This record gives sequence, C-alpha cells and structure tokens, in this order.
Amino acid sequence: GKHSNGPTLGMTCAQFSKVSCKDYTLHTNYCNNCVVLKDLTVVLINNIVQIDNIIYIIGYEFLNRGDFFTEPCNSSKFHIFKVDSLSAYNSKWKFSDIKYKSIALKLNSGYVIYPLIHT
Repeated sequence: GKHSNGPTLGMTCAQFSKVSCKDYTLHTNYCNNCVVLKDLTVVLINNIVQIDNIIYIIGYEFLNRGDFFTEPCNSSKFHIFKVDSLSAYNSKWKFSDIKYKSIALKLNSGYVIYPLIHT
C-alpha cells in the first residue's frame, strides 16, 4: 500500500510498501526485501517509489559478493552468493533492472543470498 515515511533521495514521488509482478511480490519488510539485479548487484529494499509512471526501488547494496561454496562447483552457478559490507547510503534502481527475488540469511558477519521462485 501507499505510505509516506520511506527514503526518497530528495525526490517528490508516490511511495509504496509493496509491488507485485508475475513471478513475485516485493515488500519493504525484511523477509521480502532482497533482490538480485541483472548486473548481479544484491540490494535490500527500503522503499518502492513511482516517478513518471516508472517504478524504482530504493535501498542499500552489498559491496562485496562472492561464492558461498566452491565444491563441487561455484555456488554462483546457482545464483547463491555470500555477501557483506552493506553500502552506507541508499541508491535507486529501476524495478525493471531486477533479475529475481532472493532471501538474505544471516551468516557470521555477512549473509548468504538464495534465489526465490514464485513468491
């Protein structure tokens, strides 16, 4: 639904707590706010905004991404990553830049990112 309490990066825009597409629904809450972009950037969503009929996500990106395991093959082949070092500032990306929804599971000082299908 609509709200007015998220980061907007100084833009005047409509804000939403969730957005849906054919394959998944994203929320700004912890369990449903992790995505992997087409360039493999991993983002935790803090806000969803609409500007001129274009949907954007606003959030923090993980600055370090690597394989969670390397045997018997690299986990990145299955889109499973180990990430850490969350950015200090929010950035924005087009909703159309999202490759898939994922979940971030806490692991020591970082997270393991697993892809989710049809959620």
